[in-house]
Amino acid sequence: MQKRSSFLTTIVFGLALGCGSFASAQVKLISSVELNENISAANEKAGQLSREVVQVDETLIDAVITRKVETTTRFVPLVGIHTRTRTIENGSVSVSERIFINEGSAHYSRENGMGWKKDSDGGFRRMEIHTGPVPFSMGQHTVDLQKGLFESLSIKKEADELVFVESRTWIGRNGLPSFRERIEGKLSPRIETFRSTTRYEYDPSISIEAPIK
Repeated sequence: MQKRSSFLTTIVFGLALGCGSFASAQVKLISSVELNENISAANEKAGQLSREVVQVDETLIDAVITRKVETTTRFVPLVGIHTRTRTIENGSVSVSERIFINEGSAHYSRENGMGWKKDSDGGFRRMEIHTGPVPFSMGQHTVDLQKGLFESLSIKKEADELVFVESRTWIGRNGLPSFRERIEGKLSPRIETFRSTTRYEYDPSISIEAPIK
C-alpha cells in the first residue's frame, strides 16, 4: 500500500508540474476541506438567487461522443424549479421536462414536447451533485487566487488501470460559481471517457409558473 501510495503521489505531482499548475505565484495548494468549504459556500450563496444552470454531460468511446445530455434548470427560490433535459444517443433525441412548484408540492411533467400532465407521485428531488467514496485514491487540490479557480485532480486504481478525475470550479469576486468542468478518463495513455460542463447565469427576472391548472 505504501509503495502504491508513493507511486500515485509521484504521478499526481508530476502531472501538476507538467500542466504548469504552479506557474503562477497566485496558485497555491489547499486541502480537500478548504476546497469543499469554498465550493459549498458558493453553492449556498447561489441557492438564494434566481438562476439558470446549464449542464452538458458527454460520454466518450475512442474519442467519439456516444451520449450527450444537456440539462437546463431554472431556479426561483421558494417558488419552483423548471428542468429540461435533452438526450442524444444512438441517433435519437428525447426531451424531458419537469416543473416543481412550492418545494415540490405540485409536480408537472411532459415528454418530447407533448402536453403537460400533473403528477401525484411527489417526484420532487433536490438537484445536487454527490460524489461517493472511492476505494483508494490520491489527490491534489489548488486554488488560483487571481482567477478564482479551484482545481482538483484525483487518481485511483480501478480494474488494474489508473483512472483520473479532474474538476475545476470558477467562483467570481461576488462569491458565486460561474462555471464548472469535470473530466474523467484513463491515465496512461490519457483517454477521456466523460466530460461535463456547467454554466451559471443569475437573473432576478426568471419566473416559474404551473403550466396547467
